[in-house]
Amino acid sequence: MPRIANLHEGKQEARQAQVGLIWQRLTEYANGDGSEKDFKELARECFDRMGVADAPNVLEECKDAQKATIAALYERYREPIQKLLQWLIAPNAFTLSTMDDLMENSMRLSMEVADFLDKHARAYRVEYNIMVEIDQESGSGGSSVLLGRTFSNIGSVVTGICRFILEQVDRHDLHGEPISAVFPFGLCERLGCGRFFIVQRVGRARFCSDNCRSLVGKQKVSKEDKAAYMKQYRAEKARQQELAAKKARKSGRK
Repeated sequence: MPRIANLHEGKQEARQAQVGLIWQRLTEYANGDGSEKDFKELARECFDRMGVADAPNVLEECKDAQKATIAALYERYREPIQKLLQWLIAPNAFTLSTMDDLMENSMRLSMEVADFLDKHARAYRVEYNIMVEIDQESGSGGSSVLLGRTFSNIGSVVTGICRFILEQVDRHDLHGEPISAVFPFGLCERLGCGRFFIVQRVGRARFCSDNCRSLVGKQKVSKEDKAAYMKQYRAEKARQQELAAKKARKSGRK
C-alpha cells in the first residue's frame, strides 16, 4: 500500500509540474517572448494533456494549420490569449472614465473571452473505443471497458490550450480552489507595461520586474521631493569633489 500511495503522489507531483510549465509558456507567449517553436511546444503539451495521441502530427493536421502557417497562427491567437489571461486575474484592469464604462467594457470583454474559449475548446470530435464483455450463459451484455479515445477534426491549434484553461477554471468554480493557486500568474501593475509574470510569493507580487517596481516608486515622489533630493545630491557630490581636490593638493605638496 505505501508503494501505491507513493506512486500516486509521484504522478500528482508530475502533473502539477506540467501545469506550472504550461502556465510559464502561456505567459511567455502572451508577452511575445516565446518563439514560434515555443508556441508549438505549448500547443503540443496541451494536446498531450487532453489525451490526444501523436500530438505533433495532430497539430499539423488542425484545420487552421492547413490554411495558415504557424507564424501566422502565432500572431493571430496572441491577442485573444492576452485578453483571456487578463480576464482570468484582472477583469477590471482598464483605464476608464466612469463606472458605466467599466461595466460595459467588462461585459463586452467577458462575452468576447467566453466566445473565444468556448469556440476553440470545443473545436474537435471524439470517439470512444469501448469493449463490452458478454455473459456467455445468458448471452446478454455485461460490463463495459473504456479502451481509449480518438480525437479528430480538431479545428484549432489552440484547442488544447483552451481545454487546459477550462480545466483550471473548473478547479476554482467546481472544486473551490483559490484563484491564486489555480492561476499562478499576475499582470504588472505599472501603467503601460501590460506584461504577465509567474507569481513566486502569493500576496507580494505586483510587478513583472525590479525595473517596473522602481519606476512606479519614482512616479510617487513629488516634484518638490525630487528637487530637494537632487539639490542634496549635487551638494554632496560637490563636497566629495572638493575633498578629493584637497587631498590631491596635499599629496602634491609632499
